[in-house]
Amino acid sequence: MMANRILIIEDEPLIARDLKRIITSYGYEVAGICYNSDNALDVLSKKHYDLILLDIHLQGSQNGIELAHIINKNHKKPFIFITSFADRHTLELAKVTMPVGYVVKPFNDNEVFSAKEIATYRNNQTDDTDNQLTIKKLNKIAQKPLTEKEFKIIEGIIDGKTNIQLSTKNQVSLNTIKKHIKNIYGKLKVHSKPELITKIFRKE
Repeated sequence: MMANRILIIEDEPLIARDLKRIITSYGYEVAGICYNSDNALDVLSKKHYDLILLDIHLQGSQNGIELAHIINKNHKKPFIFITSFADRHTLELAKVTMPVGYVVKPFNDNEVFSAKEIATYRNNQTDDTDNQLTIKKLNKIAQKPLTEKEFKIIEGIIDGKTNIQLSTKNQVSLNTIKKHIKNIYGKLKVHSKPELITKIFRKE
């Protein structure tokens, strides 16, 4: 899945236009914009698209969570949630729909692009093992070779894990994780997680 055509389902016109600007600025195509769930239900069956940017709190007869279940059942397309809500209840409802990404408003260009690239990467892993990310591939763009531990941390970052979650998973202190991330940034010549993801997937 190259995710070159992206469908936007967002009921706030200013945000929808901003998403369109971001998508097109990176060279991808907007397949359409839907401003409510009723319009989306019609468009989902008629348009050709590879990926959906889906608002959770939509106007219309369904909200974004309900629409996500319909997408999973009837259309089998990957989607990224775009939402102002990151509370535990909303996250629990969102998780069961299996989104390929979750972007919280207000967002910036890099956050949207990174979420889109991660979605493409995850689907390519499923569809084609040749596209899987490996330490060997990353070391081709690194200034110095990455260690296996650093590579595992990068995989965690791609999966959206926080520093605390990385600390727990790798059974090391939070300060150790921060040191590893600082080393990763230095080796890949980036300054933030969005920059890291952007560099990885622009080279892939």
